[in-house]
Amino acid sequence: QGNDRDLAIAPDGSFIVYRSGNSSQVQPSLSLRGANELEPRPLPGTINGRFPVISPDGRWVAFQAGTEIRKVPTAGGPAMVITRIQGTPRGMTWGDDDYIIFGTPNGLRRVSAGGGEPTPLTTLDPNKVEQHVLPHLLPGGKWLVFTVYPGSDYLSAHLEALEIETGQRKQLL
Repeated sequence: QGNDRDLAIAPDGSFIVYRSGNSSQVQPSLSLRGANELEPRPLPGTINGRFPVISPDGRWVAFQAGTEIRKVPTAGGPAMVITRIQGTPRGMTWGDDDYIIFGTPNGLRRVSAGGGEPTPLTTLDPNKVEQHVLPHLLPGGKWLVFTVYPGSDYLSAHLEALEIETGQRKQLL
């Protein structure tokens, strides 16, 4: 739906997770399909799940549902809440350090995949209308690329890189 990214590929390429449903379903959920399988398997507790990301070891899928970030085991089992946030989350990435970084209307946040309170990674410029969304960790986990989205003008959006350790930001495109 809309501009959401609702597909994730396992780090080893062995399966995908995607938003599934049909026109008769009011509340789509997430499904997992192995690379060598024809039939997908619905993941329990993922109704209205968005922005799935797969843990580096492939054992978990994190997703956003409303104002919660949850995770569910890929082998099956109940979904668990990682954290709650104010506003609608916009995109996630899961690092090798077992932290999840996600976009919010108030900037990028970082939270342990085990749960807890998120901490800010970026702050918004109070003199601009902007959001920091769709984060993606680069290999090695030292840099993060994200979109700076100025309100409703998609053509004015640009990419920035953030050095996680120092907080230094660089405009890319």
